[in-house]
Amino acid sequence: MKNPITLNFSSAELPGRDITGNLPDDCKYQIPYANAELIELEEGVAICQHYSHILYFMEVIEFKLQADLYASFSVDKPSLFKFFMLQGKIAFFTPDQQPIAQAMTGICYATYNEPGEYFYHLPAGEHSLCSFTLLPRWLQMKTNSYLGLNPFVEKMDGHEVLYGHMPSCMMNKKISDDLLVLFKLEETPKNDLESLQSLILKRIIAEYQKLVQIKLSHPIYRIRDYLEEKYIDFELNNQKLIGQFNITEKTLIENFKKEFNITPYLYLTRVRMHHAKRMLTKDKKQIIEVYGAVGYKDIHSFSIQFKKFFGYPPSDHH
Repeated sequence: MKNPITLNFSSAELPGRDITGNLPDDCKYQIPYANAELIELEEGVAICQHYSHILYFMEVIEFKLQADLYASFSVDKPSLFKFFMLQGKIAFFTPDQQPIAQAMTGICYATYNEPGEYFYHLPAGEHSLCSFTLLPRWLQMKTNSYLGLNPFVEKMDGHEVLYGHMPSCMMNKKISDDLLVLFKLEETPKNDLESLQSLILKRIIAEYQKLVQIKLSHPIYRIRDYLEEKYIDFELNNQKLIGQFNITEKTLIENFKKEFNITPYLYLTRVRMHHAKRMLTKDKKQIIEVYGAVGYKDIHSFSIQFKKFFGYPPSDHH
């Protein structure tokens, strides 16, 4: 499978130096079947190992940074990823600096991204991450096994939003152990490497699905889904959520912020603004057609919120 991601570093020329088969001793994850390159940055170094499987593309990157790194990556086609933060922490942003997600050591999640450029921040220190770009056709053939991924595949087909995430989960021992086994595999006369790789990745995805089902059973995810479904309702606010879900405002805000790193009000605003931007840019709608369709009573309040969120007025799209 071809890699849909292009890494972008302002302080380095790409590709880096080929170190396949000659990884430094301090490289934590030495993958015998992967290609590798060393990228020298002003902020430090990055060791990138990547492997193209018939069903997925795997990339493992280890950063050793003396200073904070602000960089980006480009996605050239709608893509579904499984992301694992093996060490350190990372934060992702849109080009207009709107937060997408953040992850600490041990966090994993599934995400889909539309074509475009995405930004991230790594603080000084050591960080390791792993991503698998999954072949959508493979997942569609596994609908009974990976039911939780189906909505993502459907959204990718429909190009509904710029990006999306399934719940972030802490990797359990089964996932961590299987990742290490996957990294250390070697081809032998008795083993077919590609078959073993796909078998282990299927186990990892299935285990993640179990963790996701536990998370999705929590009421806070039903509240999130309600916000995403009912965003057009201009009377939607915390008080309505309290009555709908029989929860106190304090518990609502605290639990929502703990899980999603954002308040319900700001989450609703983000959902509305992203829908509005899509309608203005992709659908070529007029502002007068948009404000009511994303939950605002009048153009004035919509325009104020749009400019506050994106930094420019909605009229700039016309």
